[in-house]
Amino acid sequence: MEKSLFKKIRSQYYCFSSFAIWNPKDINDTEVIRKNISKLHSKFVFIGLNASASVREFGNFHHIHTGGRDAWLAESLGKDKIFCGAYMTDIIKNDKSPRQRDVDISPANVAKNIKILRKEIDLVGAKNSILIAFGRTAHDLLLKEKLKVEYLVHYASWIKKEKFLSEVRRLQKSLKTENR
Repeated sequence: MEKSLFKKIRSQYYCFSSFAIWNPKDINDTEVIRKNISKLHSKFVFIGLNASASVREFGNFHHIHTGGRDAWLAESLGKDKIFCGAYMTDIIKNDKSPRQRDVDISPANVAKNIKILRKEIDLVGAKNSILIAFGRTAHDLLLKEKLKVEYLVHYASWIKKEKFLSEVRRLQKSLKTENR
């Protein structure tokens, strides 16, 4: 990724987005992102429903907290050749609800946020990228908007770690097969 693009993303979406690259010794460390700009890309864009907590700059998906499973992302996406460095964001931008059932997915709110997401996707150069939704709700909302999107089980759902890691490997294999 070019430094100029990184700066634009940082100035507009730093509190909603991040990249699939982690410091293996400290999941909370987002300095690793700035130190690895050349490894960042938008070939894949991982999209969740909402951030579920206030986060610092590029801290979304990089936060160790009680019940949080961002470490699973670091262990799977962060160590994967094709996913490492991918752009990550959420559909609903200003909703920090910790529970999915509390997120405002009314048609008006979704429409407003999809408009922002489309601008974000354009800015990061992901118009023709593969979008990957975390969880069924995010996946279904993106499909309703006529976006081509792959499904990945949400890492915070009722799933065991090994099953989640297996699902990431399955997705990786299916994407390699599709892109041949």
